[in-house]
Amino acid sequence: MAVKDRLLRKATAPRNNHHGAILSCSADAIEKFLDVEEEIDLPEDVAVESGETFEQDYWECGGTTVSMRPDMLLYKKAEDGTRDVVGAVKFSFSKTNPVGEEGCDYLSTALWRHLVDNCGHNADRDCCFAIDIPSGVVATPGKSYKRKIDNIRAACEEIADRWDKV
Repeated sequence: MAVKDRLLRKATAPRNNHHGAILSCSADAIEKFLDVEEEIDLPEDVAVESGETFEQDYWECGGTTVSMRPDMLLYKKAEDGTRDVVGAVKFSFSKTNPVGEEGCDYLSTALWRHLVDNCGHNADRDCCFAIDIPSGVVATPGKSYKRKIDNIRAACEEIADRWDKV
């Protein structure tokens, strides 16, 4: 039996059609996530926590403030017993406008740079993931991350330059 069918059987009865649609979409997302889960290669010493505890929700880039709310944070225990943020995960669930491969490449790169700027040098490119659930894309900042950061910064500068004129 498919994961979606098992999840929906275990779910409480939908209160109305809208609630039923939400349950079905959630089950779809979980099933699609399980299809890509093996592409997420985390070191064994990395712990995962909800991103809602992250205090640095915004990234200053090119004269703009970019909302960067990670869905999950990845930690490693430091030698002194504290925890260092080494990575993050950002999910996209839009079926109508999937982020796709190029978008995930840029998103994972921006997420990594945000962590470097706000959490220090311990952010690991291999631990920063953008996951587009509908298209099944999992991305980390690749070798061209410097060019992508330059492109993001240039776009932010252009937005900052034009924002007051809108």
